[in-house]
Amino acid sequence: MGCAANSFAGLLVTVVMMVIGALTTVGGTVPESGVTLPDVPPSPLPQATLTPAEAALAVLDENAAAIVAEDLDRYLATLHEGTPLYEFTAQTMRALFDTYDLDVVIEGAEVLTQSDEEIVVRVMQVTRKISGVDFADNRRTLIHTLRLSGGAWKIYRTDVISVEYFS
Repeated sequence: MGCAANSFAGLLVTVVMMVIGALTTVGGTVPESGVTLPDVPPSPLPQATLTPAEAALAVLDENAAAIVAEDLDRYLATLHEGTPLYEFTAQTMRALFDTYDLDVVIEGAEVLTQSDEEIVVRVMQVTRKISGVDFADNRRTLIHTLRLSGGAWKIYRTDVISVEYFS
């Protein structure tokens, strides 16, 4: 692979790390909460039969499953259409799917706050490369903010709280 290809791959990895969990910005400290919710089976689940917290967690599971399946439409269906970085994320994820095969696992999720309009969830997510150019396997602590869209919870914003790279 040529130097230009390596530079592109490095740039793509950087951009992907910024948006793989969804719409990513650098965050701050995380308030502690005493309740950890049990794992929720991946979507598609009828959200009407779930509590709001369970429906939000199902969306996060579906988001990770869409990355593993490399299904852009499925991935975008988990994102709130009103988020400012929606189109940028679509383009970035398309490039990600063309370059990598990844395994994404949510190791734990905890609802931090919940209202009628918004749910905030802390997630521990592990991303490992199955194939593709250089990629740093990692565990990230993310804060996902989900908002209602057409009666369904969708990811509006994601803050990266910490990243631990595996050697």
